[in-house]
Amino acid sequence: MRSLLCLIATFVASRARPPPAEYDTCSGPVQSNLRYGISGRRTSAGVPVKTNKDESLAEVVCCDSRALAFAEPQFLYQAPDIALYSKLNANGTTTFYDSVCGVALFEAPLNRTLAEFEADTDEHGWPSFRPAEVKTEHVFFNETTTLVTSSCGTHLGTYLPDDAGPRWCVDLSCVAGEPAGAATSRLDAAAGAARTLNTTMYADECESDPKVYTTPLGACYSPPTLFPGDDQWGSFDARDELAAGAVRRAFFDTADGSCGAETDSVRVPLDSCVGPFGKPRPWGTLRVVFEG
Repeated sequence: MRSLLCLIATFVASRARPPPAEYDTCSGPVQSNLRYGISGRRTSAGVPVKTNKDESLAEVVCCDSRALAFAEPQFLYQAPDIALYSKLNANGTTTFYDSVCGVALFEAPLNRTLAEFEADTDEHGWPSFRPAEVKTEHVFFNETTTLVTSSCGTHLGTYLPDDAGPRWCVDLSCVAGEPAGAATSRLDAAAGAARTLNTTMYADECESDPKVYTTPLGACYSPPTLFPGDDQWGSFDARDELAAGAVRRAFFDTADGSCGAETDSVRVPLDSCVGPFGKPRPWGTLRVVFEG
């Protein structure tokens, strides 16, 4: 029997699929380790158009031409698992990167305060940027359709000027990328300092009744030994390794902490809410704990 997190990881890995080629406008796949918790939005829930069931929210909104007329759910950035404002640089600016290719698209706030940026965003319901904040070498808009796209073909949102002037209203799902080439190098540099993995399981969508499990990174462990009598875990040995914005969890045919023959492996995105699956706590997040 696999652990619950194995099932969650299998679900996430199996659902991360780009749109069919005839509908895919992007230059490549959506990044697997999007910022702000966006990778945890693994379905197109909230987008009122029929697409393939195995596309994530970012894949539908940013890359699927069938959904060009639709945006991510309004006020998504306020959701508890996203909480965008808590993740912005309170003492400077925050750069937003393409969710596919990682080029810089917007930097805010510029020529205004953070409070003004947030008020502008709250007024519309999607992150909203003004001219000084737009990286025009990578952000384009069609004056006829008002659609905003990136130099990588990613659909970003809509150009909606108001009384204050030009305004780019964008989907956070499409500007939540890691800088080009940065995700892998950042995790590789940190891998030597990583020692443990915190898995927090919840009774609902990563909001209530949390229970934290701490497991080693880069070492075999036996869930029944670490968590005796806990129904959340299966009986076979496991081993976790960092893998570019995710954790690779391998499973073995032993149950004594020796990690004999590997029988399966899955990838679980870090810092994303995944689920739901079986009780007692069907939702979970994985976070790396670094030394020092």
